[in-house]
Amino acid sequence: MNNRGFTLLELLVAIAVFAVMATATYEGFNAMLSSKQKIEKEADELSRLQMALVIIQRDLEQIIRRPIRDEYGEVKAFLVNNENNILLEFTRVGVKRLFSENHSDLQRIAYRQDEDKLIRLSWDVLDRAQDTRPVERVLLSGVKAITFNSINAAENTPSPLSSAVATPMTAQDPASIMPDGIELTLEMDELGSIKRLFLTQG
Repeated sequence: MNNRGFTLLELLVAIAVFAVMATATYEGFNAMLSSKQKIEKEADELSRLQMALVIIQRDLEQIIRRPIRDEYGEVKAFLVNNENNILLEFTRVGVKRLFSENHSDLQRIAYRQDEDKLIRLSWDVLDRAQDTRPVERVLLSGVKAITFNSINAAENTPSPLSSAVATPMTAQDPASIMPDGIELTLEMDELGSIKRLFLTQG
């Protein structure tokens, strides 16, 4: 019997077919991998956003009318759009401190935007000395814009928040009136526009 092998043309055709199939398989696998990475990134961004919103909600729902003295001795209460890119600064209640039974459950909180980051600042003492430094925590990255608006039940419409200075704080003092709610609007690189409403203690 005569043993007949592959001709050079047949080998070239087989190699070309294999190359086309390998390229198509690689492109499909690469597209699937890119899609998987995108989904994982979006899921991670969404998880970070949800965690940040939980923290913000806990803070805003516990706002109280408690003025403080800052490091320069100035009396301040509810601050908005302050210096150093501070978006919001206030005193909150309900802070649980481990192994600190004699400490107050009050805490001073502030939110600051630094480039594309939303940063939460917290002070363990209310009346600060000049060397008092806050604990900083990055809540979100990829923030394009962020605004806080007040919600008053009587008006039922959001309006820009205004700062309240405690000198002194009385029921008749307009500066002592806290909003019924605070509306947060976020513009994110990956997730687009997000809007949330948080009720306060008023």
